[in-house]
Amino acid sequence: MKYSILFLVFILFSCQEPEPSTNNLLLGDWIRLTEEQLTNKYDTIWLSEDSFEIPIPPSLPPPPQSLASLQQPFGFGIYPDSLDYFKGFVEITPNRSEERYTAKYLGNFTQYTLNYDTLRLFHKVNDTFQTFLIKKLVPDTLVLLYNDSIPLTFRKLHSQPDSLPNFDRIIFSTSCYMCPIESTSIHSNGEILFYEDRNNGKQGFYRGKLSKEFTAYLFHKYNKADPKNLQTSYYPDYITSHPTINTTSFMKEESIYKTVVDSEMSAPPHLVWAFIPAYFAYQTTNIEKITEESLPFYQHLRFFDFIKTDSILDMKQTEAFLLWQELGTAKPTNVNFSPTYHVSFNDLFDIDESKDREVTIINTDGRFYEFMSNNNTLIKLDLGYNFIDRNIKRKIRALKEWEK
Repeated sequence: MKYSILFLVFILFSCQEPEPSTNNLLLGDWIRLTEEQLTNKYDTIWLSEDSFEIPIPPSLPPPPQSLASLQQPFGFGIYPDSLDYFKGFVEITPNRSEERYTAKYLGNFTQYTLNYDTLRLFHKVNDTFQTFLIKKLVPDTLVLLYNDSIPLTFRKLHSQPDSLPNFDRIIFSTSCYMCPIESTSIHSNGEILFYEDRNNGKQGFYRGKLSKEFTAYLFHKYNKADPKNLQTSYYPDYITSHPTINTTSFMKEESIYKTVVDSEMSAPPHLVWAFIPAYFAYQTTNIEKITEESLPFYQHLRFFDFIKTDSILDMKQTEAFLLWQELGTAKPTNVNFSPTYHVSFNDLFDIDESKDREVTIINTDGRFYEFMSNNNTLIKLDLGYNFIDRNIKRKIRALKEWEK
């Protein structure tokens, strides 16, 4: 009888919830440390844009897999009622007949359970629970054992943005070789304008309205990156011929506060983790396609740059997308002005090579824009303000030989 009572007491204690101290220590954002970070073998080195002019030795080896993992940090945020899987749950389906793939965003949040020394999270793509044994938990360090053999060491992140601006809009763009070129403009009220040119089955322009919850979540993700103290560019300490470029423009009071360019997921973790919900925001709501026919001919263009003789004010992808939007609301005018720049551009839609381009020349002083069409018709537009003075913080630079 004595042993039966002891066994019953043991069972009762085994079924209890984890101690509050364990719960409290787990709450917060965690990032996995790589083997190199644990042994201090590597330090992250940022390269400037001019570094790409350094000749690449033909024997340059590809970056080690461990360094590649530095560029795609693994982490999660644990909250009282949910877990934020920072990489997001994305289901990839190849479409070999069309030589592309489709990516379905299943969200970032999932359920988890905590029972003493065991953490279980539900993986939405695999439709299974993943089990981790908690081997160590102190205020800033967490060590999990996966599959009873693989130790994963995490460090707690403490994000305290420095006097955070109240952003009105966030514009996100991404591009790489053989992947979608995409731009998304999201207002703080949830209005979304989305463009994609290939690969993910949504070619063209779309508009819609995001939920208040998702909009707040997305802006919160970007705010954790501490935009005020972000550099304007992040590049890895290796060189690749086809980098993935992610660009974010933060807007306040209808002007660009800062534009940040990331190559190969080299930016600080909280910024990299904001890319996933920004990239897939259009999948979280109903969006309506904007037909090509409904756009004026001067909005059949993209990738604008301002050129003056042998100098250029090059536009980042998000900045060019903002100019595209502003041209759509510009007013026709007959004002005479002295052009300061010639604007280079690409055609937005596929065109018949046997026909002339719709637009042949664009000239501007930053505020007024004149478009010469293929039938020699001249159209002038007034933005109402100087786009360059308001939004571009960089200085004009000399054209490189390959740009001339």
